[in-house]
Amino acid sequence: MTGIEPLGFVALGFIIFSLVLLAVPIILVAKKTKPWRDVAGLWIAGWGFLLIGLGTWFARAGWAGVVVPGVVVTTVGHLMQRRVGSRRPPT
Repeated sequence: MTGIEPLGFVALGFIIFSLVLLAVPIILVAKKTKPWRDVAGLWIAGWGFLLIGLGTWFARAGWAGVVVPGVVVTTVGHLMQRRVGSRRPPT
């Protein structure tokens, strides 16, 4: 089959979303909109999504085992960010 297979599109979605989650905290901290402790969960979740995306993209090469740690890292980032969100009222 030529081109990207359907699983490749899923992997690209995870990778693109991870890049957004990795970039947004840097931008918010650089603009002094948020302190690092308020966006660290996004950063960690971004690394988790990157692991999921890479594990999915290279699944045929034996990297599928990277998906499970990616889910764990993403969950940790989500829980950290959720804790920050529940601690501060929305502005």
